[in-house]
Amino acid sequence: MDARHLMLLLLLLRRRRNMLELNRARPRRFGIHPLNRKRCKYGYYESLLPVLKSHPEKFHEFLRIDLVSFNTLLAIISPSLTKNSQRPSISAEERLMVTLRYLATGESFRSLAFQFRLGFSTVSNIVAESCEAIRLHLAPKYLKTPSTAEEWNRIATKFWEKWNSPNTIGAIDGKHILLKAPTNTGSLHYNYKGIFGKCSFKEALDRKVLNLPEAKKLPGTDVFTPPFIVGDAAFPLRDNIMRPFPGNELDYGKRIFNYRLSRARRVIENFFGILSIKWRVLLSRIETSVEVSDKIVWAVLALHNFLIMEGKLNTAALADIGDENNGPWRTIVAPLLAMPQQQPMMRRCTASGKEVRQKLVDYYTNVGAVEWQDAAIGNNEI
Repeated sequence: MDARHLMLLLLLLRRRRNMLELNRARPRRFGIHPLNRKRCKYGYYESLLPVLKSHPEKFHEFLRIDLVSFNTLLAIISPSLTKNSQRPSISAEERLMVTLRYLATGESFRSLAFQFRLGFSTVSNIVAESCEAIRLHLAPKYLKTPSTAEEWNRIATKFWEKWNSPNTIGAIDGKHILLKAPTNTGSLHYNYKGIFGKCSFKEALDRKVLNLPEAKKLPGTDVFTPPFIVGDAAFPLRDNIMRPFPGNELDYGKRIFNYRLSRARRVIENFFGILSIKWRVLLSRIETSVEVSDKIVWAVLALHNFLIMEGKLNTAALADIGDENNGPWRTIVAPLLAMPQQQPMMRRCTASGKEVRQKLVDYYTNVGAVEWQDAAIGNNEI
C-alpha cells in the first residue's frame, strides 16, 4: 500500500470515529433536573391537590370529576398503578391526577411536566399507563355491548318512551380524533371516507353475532320491522340501519321521516357533544403514538360512562331538550367534529332497507304520528 492510499485510509477511519462520537448518546446533565427536585414543595400534586380537596367545586373544575368519584376510581385502578421499586416512586394518586388533568384539558405533556415538576417522558409514560389501567378496569362494565335480546329490547323501550322511535336499538355516529401524523406511515391515517365499512361493529352486524331481537310489530299496527339503528347520511341504508332521505325537495312523508329520524339521533349528538366539552383532549391534537392514542380514547369513553352510570354526571343540564332547545354544548363545540357526510349513493341502499324505511314513513304519517311533527317540519327544524 503506497503512502497515498494509506493517507486516504487514515482519513476515512478518522471520519468514521468522528461520526461515531457525534452519534453517541450525550450523557444526561442531571439525574433529576434541579427544577424537579423541588417537586414535593412546588409540584401541583403536593401544593394544589390538598387545597382542591377542601373546595369540591374547584376540585371538579380542575379535574372534571368529583372528589368521591376520584377516590372511587383511585381504589379501582390503584393496583395497576402502584410501582414496586426501591427508588422513590410517583404515587398512584399523583398518576391519576396527572392523567385526569391531561384528559380534561388536552394540555401538552411538556406543560404538564412543568406544572407537576416531572420529566417530559415521565408524564408521557404516566398518561399511557394510567389510561390503560382505566380501560382495563372500567371498560368491561361501563363499555359493555348488549349481549342478549332482552338487553337490546330495554334500549328499544327507552328510545320509544323518550324519542317516539319504535324498534330502535341504538344511534350511530362517528367522531374524528386529531392525531399527530405517525412517521413513515404515508396515507395510512389520513381522514378518508368509508370508516364504517372497516369497523368491527359493521362486521358483527354482517355476521349476525349481536343477538339482536326478532322483528316486532310497530306499536298499534300489524306491521313488522326488524330492530334498527338510526344514523345519518354517512351510513348505508340497510334493514338494520336507517338513514335520512337525501335532497331538499322531498314530499311530506319523507320530510316527516327525516324529522323523526333526526329527533331520535339527538341522543348520539348529545353524547359526542357533552363528551367533547367535558374531556377537552378530544378537541386537541393528540401528540402520541397511535397505540397510546387508542388507550386515551378508550379511557375517556370508559370514564364518561362511569360517571354517568354512577350518577355523578348531570348530562340533562347539557343535552338537547325536545326539538327547539339546543343543549349548551352546541355553543362550545360548533361545529361538532363528526364523520364526513358522504354523497348519497344508490348502491349503498339495500332493497330491504328501503322497504323498512317506507314502512316507517307510512307509520309516522298515520298511526305513529305525533301532534307536533307538522309544525316542526313547517318551521324547517329538520
